[in-house]
Order: sequence, then structure tokens, then C-alpha cells
Amino acid sequence: VIADRCTDGTADAAARAGASVFRLEREVGGKGVALDRFLESHPLGPDSALVVMDADNRAAPTLLQRFADEIDAGASVLQAYVDVSNPNDSAVATASALSYWSAARTVQNARRVAGLSAQLNGTGMCITAAALSQAGGFVPSMTEDRDLELRLIERGFRVVWLHDVRVSDEKPRSLDVLSRQRARWARGVRSARSAHRRPLAVKAVRGSWQALDTLLELHFPSRMMSMAMLAGLLAVSLAVGISGWVIAAGATVFAGTVVTVVASLFAEGVRPAQILRLPLLAVFVIVWVPVQVLSRSARAGWFKTPHTGSEAGSDLRAVSHQ
Repeated sequence: VIADRCTDGTADAAARAGASVFRLEREVGGKGVALDRFLESHPLGPDSALVVMDADNRAAPTLLQRFADEIDAGASVLQAYVDVSNPNDSAVATASALSYWSAARTVQNARRVAGLSAQLNGTGMCITAAALSQAGGFVPSMTEDRDLELRLIERGFRVVWLHDVRVSDEKPRSLDVLSRQRARWARGVRSARSAHRRPLAVKAVRGSWQALDTLLELHFPSRMMSMAMLAGLLAVSLAVGISGWVIAAGATVFAGTVVTVVASLFAEGVRPAQILRLPLLAVFVIVWVPVQVLSRSARAGWFKTPHTGSEAGSDLRAVSHQ
């Protein structure tokens, strides 16, 4: 257990349970640097793999066995399904849950089906020693998972998505915390995009579909922002009287996106009554402006997302996936 300035008893509880605890008492600049500090004194063996999980997460009992089986089958980098442990805690938590569940089906699992690389999520991920070494290990970053993912793809590795094994993670309950968390993500993604745009483009030109897919994804707005922008353009089109076929085409794309999200939630086993709460996803549009402002602040740095250990709200799903 890597205890990065723990003040909540995690380190002591882990030690009492028999875990080896690596304590960091001074600020090191985020999870990536903390992992790097640990690996400096605890290097991986040549046939080892590193599994990273946040301390407050809950793991499926089959997690390590599934990772081991996939590595035996030839995988080098794996990402488990990051589920939401507290979808009923607030409207913000519900919006996050709906977003994560839909993205798991339409983004992560879709990439697995297409043979492309999934995204690393920072928790529930597994990297072999060889892959981590070739990628250059962990480096200082606001989004250590995204930065590592891009370096892995540049070196020809594929992140394999495991849709059938889950790690439960607590999501923010307030707009303030959500904005600060996503501001850190936005700043980290901008930095990673700037650093890796050229090498990814070179690899894409040389025929890597994984690099091309990742490069496009880095430069496109999120699904919610895309839908919000499209809705705004449709409203303007109606107001100024742009030709009907343009409006019809835009409305068809917008409706198709909504249908895709709804279908993905049904496929994930989310209760129909909860799918009606889909308009709550607008919360991500609401926080877009504060996220952009915060992420560009000169004082913006690593934001430690507060967690309570909540496990309320599993009834959002029709069935249990654990």
C-alpha cells in the first residue's frame, strides 16, 4: 500500500491487516510520482506485472486471476471495468454513473471489439514489467494513466479492456469536487496531447490504427459537449431559417447519439426508471466553463479527490455484476 500523505487512517489500517506500507510524508506531485518512488526501491521482476488500484476501491474476487490468465494469453496491458460504487449519493454522482456505464459499452468495449486500444483509467489496471519499462515507467503528470497509455501506444502496446471483471470506484458528489477533479484531468490531457501529438501522428501515418484512433480521440470534444454543441447549432439553424435538410440531418445525428447512449445503458443492465434520469448528464455541460477556467489557472495543481467510502446505490442496476 503506497500511502501518499494519508490522513484518514488508510496506512494504519493496511498495516494492521498485514500489508506492507510504503509511506510518503511529503508532497510528491500525484499518483504517477508516488508509484515511481515506490518502484525505485521495489523494482518489478522481469516476469512480474504491476496492478494498480485506489485504496478505497472494491475489486471483483476474480480480478487477479483474470489478469494472470490474460497475460498468459499474451496481453501486456489490461484495464478492468471501472464501475461506480455510489450512483445514488447525489445527482452529480448519478450523472457520473450514467456516463461511465455508457462509455464502458460505447467507448471501451467498442474498442476491444474493434481490436483497438482501450483507455487506462488509473485504477483497476495491470501492466507487465516489460511493457512498463519500454514505456519509460511513470512520470510526473496530472493524468498519469493517460500519459502512460499514450506512451504504450506509441511503442506498439494495446490496452486490453476486460468488460467482465469490475472495480468499484466512488465518484464525486458535488459540482465543486467534480469541477476540480475534471480541471486536473483537462490540464493533464492537454499536456499529454501536446507532448504525444507528433509521435502518435507519425505512428498513425505508418499504418497504426490504434495511434490514429487515439489521436482523433484526443482532439475531439466529449460526447456530452458534442451533443450540446450540436443542439446549439440546431437551435441557431431553426432561428435563422437554414434549409430543412440541414436541420433534419443534424436532428438525426443528435437523436442517433441519444439512442446509442440509451441502448448502451440497457445493455449494461441499468434499470429503465434510472435511464429516465439521463438528462442529468447535462451536469457535464454545466461544469465545462469552470473546468476550463480552473484547468488554466497558474495555481492549479494536483487535486486529491475526497472519498467517503460510500457504497450506497447499487440498486441503480437491474443485476449485480460483482
